[in-house]
Amino acid sequence: MWSLVSMWSMRASRQTELQREFPLHVVCSWLGNSPRIAQQSYLLVTEDDFAKAAGVPKVMVVG
Repeated sequence: MWSLVSMWSMRASRQTELQREFPLHVVCSWLGNSPRIAQQSYLLVTEDDFAKAAGVPKVMVVG
C-alpha cells in the first residue's frame, strides 16, 4: 500500500516535470489542483535548477 508521503512525492515530482513543458494553468487542470496549491505544495526545486543557476553544464549519462 502506498503511503501518503509516497503519493505526495510522486505527485510533486510529476507536477514539477510537467510544469517545465506546459503552462501552470494547464498542468493544474490536468492534475486537479489550483496554481496556488501547486506553488505552495507541489512545485519543487531540483538538482538541475541549482546546476543551471550555477552555470554547470548538464551531463547526460549513457549506459
